[in-house]
Amino acid sequence: MRTVAIFRRELRLHVNPLLQDAERGEFIPVFFLDDYNQQEHGDNLRALFFHALRQLRARIEAIGGKLYVVPLEQQERFFEVARPDEVRFCEDVEPHSRERDDQLRRLLERLGIRYRVLRDSLLSPLPDTTYPSFTQFYKRHFTQHVQPEHTIPTPATLH
Repeated sequence: MRTVAIFRRELRLHVNPLLQDAERGEFIPVFFLDDYNQQEHGDNLRALFFHALRQLRARIEAIGGKLYVVPLEQQERFFEVARPDEVRFCEDVEPHSRERDDQLRRLLERLGIRYRVLRDSLLSPLPDTTYPSFTQFYKRHFTQHVQPEHTIPTPATLH
């Protein structure tokens, strides 16, 4: 099975849900450069981000893989060339990111590609509603005792 894993905020190999079963079948890690996020941040944060991206690329290469870095505008073409059986990505909480995820879902559905949305930075699923105050959100979601998901081992190899 050919799997494309879209890296975003989770620029690491250790305990990364994108890497579940990465050693089985063909695994293609990709990062789509989104100009929107680059315009919002200052030079220091951008430098830190690109440093982390270079480190991720080096770590993936060290275990036999290759991280593709592709402009977001070329996303559809990338999927047409890669022809994955499945695409994985982690959900995000920011409004722009959620809109981007909806666009990605529509694209994958149009191309007939199966996808899985994973949780990385959240202990529980995102609420469907908005809350007028943090207190209401806290009472609804943080008073629950959520068990963390199992630990995901770092893959030894990628191919």
